[in-house]
Amino acid sequence: MAISFVLDFDDSHCGAKEPWQWQAGAVSIWLSWMVLLLFIQKVPIVGIYVLMFRTVIKTFFNFIAVFALFTLGFSFAFHMLLQNQGKGIFP
Repeated sequence: MAISFVLDFDDSHCGAKEPWQWQAGAVSIWLSWMVLLLFIQKVPIVGIYVLMFRTVIKTFFNFIAVFALFTLGFSFAFHMLLQNQGKGIFP
């Protein structure tokens, strides 16, 4: 991904990046930081904090999965109930 960000795919050779290249670069940087966290976990002083971070992230994603189901359920129900309402205060 980092190589695809660095390469110049533009014909004008002005150095402009395509939108997908910026996205690939952002994902590459994020993955690099995650690998750094995995390496830094082996350091005795900082390792416990990385372990706590992983535990918090895991718990957060479990919560988000349940929260997303509730949000979707309520969203669909309210959409069905309110779909024929007026669009504004003044019709």
